[in-house]
Amino acid sequence: MGALAQLGFTRLEPVSPDLQGEYDLGVKTAALGLTTNWLPASELRGEGVFIQLDEAAVRAWEDRAVVKERAKALASGYEAWSRSVDAPPPFPGARFYLLHSLAHLLMSAISLECGYAASALRERI
Repeated sequence: MGALAQLGFTRLEPVSPDLQGEYDLGVKTAALGLTTNWLPASELRGEGVFIQLDEAAVRAWEDRAVVKERAKALASGYEAWSRSVDAPPPFPGARFYLLHSLAHLLMSAISLECGYAASALRERI
């Protein structure tokens, strides 16, 4: 069980979690109010799905030429983006994109098969 509290908001650049699912506390967000002394929050009592991929299979996938080429293209785009922000996080690598894509495919399947609203599902990599 946990809680989710809204500390602020941003309209220009979405706040994204790092590889551990934590949010950068140095992100500049707009305050909810000038004199606000409380935060909107919700208690989370969700279920979870834990999936662990075979390390050797993931390593073999990363070693494929087509994956290395795609990782280069992603890194290039990330490098261009990172020049436009202060203190960008490190490039997550092809493995993160594999896990992120798999997580979203599974969330879509869970939403369709189990009736959960897609907005009620979150990933934590």
